Amino acid sequence: MTVANLHRCHLTGANDNRAEDHFGLCPVCHKNDGYLNLNRSHVFRCIAHRKGWVYGSNIFSGWREESEADWERNAKELERYQKVEPFFWPETLAEAKAYTLAKAEEANWPEIDEDIPF
Repeated sequence: MTVANLHRCHLTGANDNRAEDHFGLCPVCHKNDGYLNLNRSHVFRCIAHRKGWVYGSNIFSGWREESEADWERNAKELERYQKVEPFFWPETLAEAKAYTLAKAEEANWPEIDEDIPF
């Protein structure tokens, strides 16, 4: 059966011997087989190990061209998968943390007033 709305992400990283982990990888084999959309949410998966993880929502626009029937079919397919936390290479996590900290410093957020009533 061909799933018309299976989306594959082919990216190359600095180390071509390992899979690019921008969207996460299967915690077993450190690969992914692209994603399926559930409405506007994107679920990446590993077909061999039946693992899946949600990466985000409305990041890729292809969901807008899919129908309720597509999402129902995708949901049925994903029922066979175990929801997991994706694997990321340690360098990726360190880079993401450093980037986030640098951006927070750049933003120069004002001090929060403790008297705000919410």
